[in-house]
Amino acid sequence: MNRNLPKQSHFSTVEAAKLLHVSRITIFNRIKSGLIPAHKVGRNFVIGREDLEAALGHTITARQKDEIKRVVKKP
Repeated sequence: MNRNLPKQSHFSTVEAAKLLHVSRITIFNRIKSGLIPAHKVGRNFVIGREDLEAALGHTITARQKDEIKRVVKKP
């Protein structure tokens, strides 16, 4: 877990942009392309803490773990 990441469970696109040091439009593009999973709440998107940590490169998601296990088969 990133110690600099605020302790909240969800983040707005503006907060995510500031934490990733990119523009808000870049966040929207990454959401649209599926790079950052997000949920629509009214007119806004919210990004879960785990998804934002994954975008920051500090953790891997359950989906990524499953993909790694599928590709790397232990004898």
